[in-house]
Amino acid sequence: MELFKILKLEFNLLLNRKEFLYAFTVSLFLMIIVFFINLHNFFQEYMMNIPSANQLWVGFDSLIGDLFYMFLLPLLPALAYADTYYLDIKTGAYKSILTRCRKNNYILAKGIVIFVSGFIVVLVPLLINQLLYFIIAPLHSTKNLLGWPAYMFIPTHNMIFESLFLSNPYLYNILYMLLAGLVGSLAALMSYSISFITNKSRLIIVAAPLVIYLVGNFINALLGKANYCLNYYLQGFVVIGGLNADYFFIVLTISFIVSISIIFFKNMTVKDELY
Repeated sequence: MELFKILKLEFNLLLNRKEFLYAFTVSLFLMIIVFFINLHNFFQEYMMNIPSANQLWVGFDSLIGDLFYMFLLPLLPALAYADTYYLDIKTGAYKSILTRCRKNNYILAKGIVIFVSGFIVVLVPLLINQLLYFIIAPLHSTKNLLGWPAYMFIPTHNMIFESLFLSNPYLYNILYMLLAGLVGSLAALMSYSISFITNKSRLIIVAAPLVIYLVGNFINALLGKANYCLNYYLQGFVVIGGLNADYFFIVLTISFIVSISIIFFKNMTVKDELY
C-alpha cells in the first residue's frame, strides 16, 4: 500500500514538473513541425501523388527524424524526471521523505516513474505525428516516398522486420514507436542510476546517456561498423545492411541490467546517502 501511495505522489510530481513539460513540449513541437513541412510540400497535390501515411511518419525516413533519434532521444527522457533523486538529496527533501516511507519503496517508485516518463516523452509525440498524417495522406498509395515509379517498390531487404512491414506497415511503425519509447525509458533509467554514483553535477546525470549514446555510435561508425550504431535500429526505413535484431536487444538488456544493478548495489551498500 505504501508503494502505491508513493507512486501516486511521484506521478503527480512528474505531471507538474516543468522539466517534464519542457521535454514533452520540445518533442511534440518537433513532430508537429515535421508534419507542417510535409503539409506544405504536398499542399494542393492530388491524393494519388501523396505517399501513404506510414511512409510520411517521422520515424520512417526523415532528416529531422534522424536528428531526433541521434541527439534528442537519449537527452529529453533524462531531462524529464531522471534527476529528481539527485535533487531530493541536494535540497534535503530526501531526509524528510525517508521519515515517512521506507527507502526501498521510495527508490523503486521513483525508478518506475522515471522509466515511464522516458517512455511518454518519446512515444506519445511519435504517435501523434503518425495520427496527423492520416489527415493529409492516404492509408495506401502507389506513390512512394523516394519518388520512384509505381511499379518499383521501396527496398525492404535491409529491414529487420521486413515481413511485418510488407504485411502491415502501420503495425510496423507502431513497433518502432515502442522501440524508441523503450530506448527513451532506458536512457532515463541510466540517468537515474548515474545519480547513485555521483552527486557532483546535475549536468553529468542528465547528459550521461546522450554522451554514452553518441560516443558508442561514433566509435562504431569510425571503425566502419555502422550496423552497430543504435540510431539505425530506430529508423523504419533502413539504408545500411547488416543490422541484427539480436545485437540491438542484447544492448538494451545489458543497459537495463547494468542500471538496475547500480541502483540495487548502491542502495544496499551505502548506508548514509544523506550527504
